Amino acid sequence: MTIAIILFLLATVVLALFRKPKNDQEFLILSRSVPALGVAAATFTIIGGGEFLTLTALSYAYGFWAIMYFAGVVFGFIVTALLSKKARTMAETHDFHSLPDFMFSQYGKGIARLSTVVNILGLGALLVIQFVVGGQIINALSGLPVWLGVLLMCASVLLYLYISGFKGVLATDIFQAVVMIIVTAIVAWFAFGLANEQGINLSSITHAIPTLAETVIFFLLGLFAVIGAADVWQRVFAAKNYIEAKKGLFLNSLGWLIFGVIFITLAVGIQALLPTADPNNAFVDFIGTGLPQTIQVILAFLILAAVVSTAEVEMYVLSILLSKEIKRGHILETSSFVKFALVGVAIVSAIISVATQNLVQIYFLLLYILTALGPSVLATLLGRGNKPTIWVAVSGSFAVLVYLAITNQLVGSMQLLLFVPGILPFLVARPKI
Repeated sequence: MTIAIILFLLATVVLALFRKPKNDQEFLILSRSVPALGVAAATFTIIGGGEFLTLTALSYAYGFWAIMYFAGVVFGFIVTALLSKKARTMAETHDFHSLPDFMFSQYGKGIARLSTVVNILGLGALLVIQFVVGGQIINALSGLPVWLGVLLMCASVLLYLYISGFKGVLATDIFQAVVMIIVTAIVAWFAFGLANEQGINLSSITHAIPTLAETVIFFLLGLFAVIGAADVWQRVFAAKNYIEAKKGLFLNSLGWLIFGVIFITLAVGIQALLPTADPNNAFVDFIGTGLPQTIQVILAFLILAAVVSTAEVEMYVLSILLSKEIKRGHILETSSFVKFALVGVAIVSAIISVATQNLVQIYFLLLYILTALGPSVLATLLGRGNKPTIWVAVSGSFAVLVYLAITNQLVGSMQLLLFVPGILPFLVARPKI
């Protein structure tokens, strides 16, 4: 198994040699030529280790009610598809690469930098999760130390992106998206089959029904995490045009919904087999419970494909965010800044990943962080808000987050307070630019 994992990681680097960009614009944003199917696949493969762990934990508590988070995510993609016409139309003339570029065009450097900081924190946390999950899976399957698995993944993703850039990010997304859905369905079927063989009564598994407040929180976290995420907007701006971006986001929404239903089914099957496991670690524990070799191999490719895809996306987008902030107000013409940033992001994320635990809590933290920005982005798309209200909304949400975390109140209906500051920009009409 160790050899198979190493070969898989080496294959990603070799693939980059065949996807080497012809010029800097191909490296940076594929010359804004991505069709709808490419947008859909690239956005779908944002699904990674964080979703595997968190949705398993949520399913332990709420069963199929955990689908409310996916419902919010799907709605977020639909809203972005319907409201992004102006932003996508401005992309060529204003050199948009991601969300902070659009916010810069509307509010100036201050808000753009605020948007960059939010996304560096949120997407940086997501990148760390991918490396840690990948390291844990490699450890469970091969016995290699987690830290070594983390470094192997980080090195392979860095080399892949350094050679191929954004062109490489999109190279295998369609294939990986199809594989993720099919393999998840196969493993879910196996889990339920194994539960039946062991005489486990699935109807005996009880789940809590989320309160109205919890349902709203799950939905809003999914919605605003999408609207405020720079990686999603990077796909919009890389599309051939607005029509292709809209069709791609609609198609992606369908993919997320299908995957959500299948994965939660798998999570319920895992709970049937491991009822006493820690929900936060149940997915990884499931892989190490003496599964048949064939199923382990299938799981290995499912998880590594998902983790590597998401790690590629986040490492690249973080590098773009840093590069554009350095060059703010100027066109990003060469890939040299991005390549330099890639090395820095890889080193920092590897160091943090080696010392990181409590991944489910980190995943929710990144959702809270992106949620601080999401309402302001939505208000901007609707023609509402101004610079002062955006500052107050985002900083206010962060202040509420810090207060709730320090006072151990970041639970239940108290989480609704996170969304209150975000209402402010909707109350003010945005001046025409």
